[in-house]
Amino acid sequence: MDADEEHRLYGDFTVLEPILEQQDDTRHFCRNESQSKDEENNRFSRHVSSKIPSEHQIVSKMNILLRLII
Repeated sequence: MDADEEHRLYGDFTVLEPILEQQDDTRHFCRNESQSKDEENNRFSRHVSSKIPSEHQIVSKMNILLRLII
């Protein structure tokens, strides 16, 4: 089948199909890139929040220090 016959049978789809596939790959890549960035940010947030003492821990330590002073 030559190019003219293929164009007559399939129209412009032979030209558009690779472009659409490329766009889908780009969207897929962007979505994956965004997801991995979100996962990385979530891991970092969990790591940082685990290092910050809670209000209860701070109050408990302050009470202990106050008892030692008094």
